[in-house]
Amino acid sequence: MQNVLYAKGNIYWKLYMLKKAVWAVKKAIGLSDYSKVMLKAGTYSKLRLFSKAINAYEQAIYIDPDNSDAYYHLGNTYCNLHMYNEAVRSYKQAIGNRSRYGEALYKLSIAYGKLGRIKEAIDATKRTIGIMPNMSVAHKNLGIFYGSLGSYREAISPLRKALDLEHNNADARYKLAQYYLALNDNNSAEREYRILQDISPQLATKLSHKMPK
Repeated sequence: MQNVLYAKGNIYWKLYMLKKAVWAVKKAIGLSDYSKVMLKAGTYSKLRLFSKAINAYEQAIYIDPDNSDAYYHLGNTYCNLHMYNEAVRSYKQAIGNRSRYGEALYKLSIAYGKLGRIKEAIDATKRTIGIMPNMSVAHKNLGIFYGSLGSYREAISPLRKALDLEHNNADARYKLAQYYLALNDNNSAEREYRILQDISPQLATKLSHKMPK
């Protein structure tokens, strides 16, 4: 009977019948089964019942304290609640259990950025890129973190790399043009502005107010 209820929970989950999924998993769950607890936690997250999700992820950690995934998803849940200090602790624990956990490193860099801990965000982003070198958003964020420190020259290279990986990344191109302007490289800014006109007219219009006349 327990296995049947657990199977129903999976089916309800796939059909986004989330309340029924919670009911089925609650009926099937046993504290010895990590995956069932994680399914319950994920269902609560989908329902945006974040406090219940946190309790379920903590339950999963109690069952298997060496499994990084529960810590990772716990960090994501704390981020949804804007509890970034708690998220940092969770992501660091996930990485402590699995040193090359690129997704957790990436999320850790975001949490550091939200806390204004930019140098730590830069370090975590560099480590992310070391594991996932083709992750364009990580290169873009690295450039933006440098830019937030006023290190515009250091910001150029990672933004260019982000655009090599994703030519139509409008946010990266907008930031790149901004930083060229800050460096008085108006010709390069103009080049990025013209490309931006094709891929994001809205951002191009915003940038046009900053372009030299």
